[in-house]
Amino acid sequence: ADMAKKRIILQAKQKEIDHVLEAALEELRNLDTREYFDTILKMVAKYAQDKDGVIMFSEKDLGRLPKGFEEKIAGRLKAGSLSISKESAKIDGGFILVYGDIEENCSFEALINASREDLQDKISQILFK
Repeated sequence: ADMAKKRIILQAKQKEIDHVLEAALEELRNLDTREYFDTILKMVAKYAQDKDGVIMFSEKDLGRLPKGFEEKIAGRLKAGSLSISKESAKIDGGFILVYGDIEENCSFEALINASREDLQDKISQILFK
């Protein structure tokens, strides 16, 4: 009975952590245009490689790119360049970097999933201390 109780509590905690991660993802997707693309620029500075490549956005983001955004991207790069693809990526926020045959998925969902264990630990510490 004690093990069943612990398992139920653990499942409830995991469900709450998953809810927090999904809410964070939704909040990122719904940032106003200025904040959203400011976030994208910070991500580009962090994830772009020092070589020439292409950056792909979702269809929604391609339709709302701020004027001069490619130049703003160039200003965040240490080396290399990124041109904005006219083709859309099948993602819901964030971007995909393409360097030849190599693609780096920097969509919000992929980045959260890649950091899921660390994020779960941090959320758990905040919610259940």
